[in-house]
Amino acid sequence: MNRRDWMIGVPVLGALAGCLVAFLHGMQIQSSVDGMAALRSLETPAGARVAVVAARALHLLDADGRRLARQDLGAIGLQDNPNDMDLTLDAAGQLEAWFFDDARPLPRVIRCTWNEASAAFQPCLVVASGAQLKWDATSRAVHLAVDRAGERMFVADAR
Repeated sequence: MNRRDWMIGVPVLGALAGCLVAFLHGMQIQSSVDGMAALRSLETPAGARVAVVAARALHLLDADGRRLARQDLGAIGLQDNPNDMDLTLDAAGQLEAWFFDDARPLPRVIRCTWNEASAAFQPCLVVASGAQLKWDATSRAVHLAVDRAGERMFVADAR
């Protein structure tokens, strides 16, 4: 190689190496189970509440960001981070957390009720499951919204 080839080749190889590093870093972030999976907020009679699923746990915070509870996902009945979640109040004003779990073999929606005495969401019940929750088996659910007043649940998927 002559000097001209090196002057062109080195920057091109450097750019390709940078792209490869960025790609690999992006793949690491995408496959990480410690990232934030869902974030929801809701105004309750006790004040604003924020729920976030991060680091394989559900965290419930008050309006000032103070943690009210941390609950492992296994205690809720989830093996992995849910695709999405929602917060609602039931007819009695009790806080509820809803989770869309793309579990195998069938997807499901889990509803947990906030228990003030134990500072945890319990009991947790499967309220819907089956292939009808997604457009088809290969689609990925990306959003869950619950309308308690109309007693409806909305699941949006990538298709």
